[in-house]
Amino acid sequence: MHHKNNKLESKFTAVRYVEHIRDDPNMPPSSLGDQYKYVCDYAEAVYKWNPGSWVKIERNGDPFQSIYVRLDGPKCGILAGCRPVICFDDCYLKGSFGGQLLVVVAKDLNDDMYPLAYAVVEVKRRSSWTWFIELLIRDGLQEALEQLVPNNEQRLCVKHLHANLKSNGWRGKSVKDALWSAARACTLSGFERSMAELERVDVEA
Repeated sequence: MHHKNNKLESKFTAVRYVEHIRDDPNMPPSSLGDQYKYVCDYAEAVYKWNPGSWVKIERNGDPFQSIYVRLDGPKCGILAGCRPVICFDDCYLKGSFGGQLLVVVAKDLNDDMYPLAYAVVEVKRRSSWTWFIELLIRDGLQEALEQLVPNNEQRLCVKHLHANLKSNGWRGKSVKDALWSAARACTLSGFERSMAELERVDVEA
């Protein structure tokens, strides 16, 4: 139970937990650590109720080091009704355990996000992304993506590129302006001019 979940109504709580509360009237609210203990039960439930899915859990002590989840429905549905756009993203988990959520999503015909797979890892780093993408390939999503997006091209988020530059010490308006000028260039010659300007500002950037 979570006191900050505004979708958790009293009627649902009463029906769901009435027997537990009768057995233990002093039962405290479950902590995140208690919930993470059931991660293997979650995997078994996924396999039981969504055959064809894949859950991979890697442990390095309690509760777990990383978990990868891909449900069968999204893997089948990507070819049935999604636009030829695949996006990778991540966000920080702000609980007591921390960690990073990695996701890969597509766009359906209503322009809504269509989740394909996700993973929870210890920290955002190259090895975590490598692990996630290698599992996607092993999981057979590479073939589905190649069918959906043949001759696909990769794109990078300029905001994140600029954030990476700043975190490595390349700050200042001149670096930012040169980077965005290159990103907005509509011709190869314009892109090369912007990159030359970025190199003039700081050759290592």
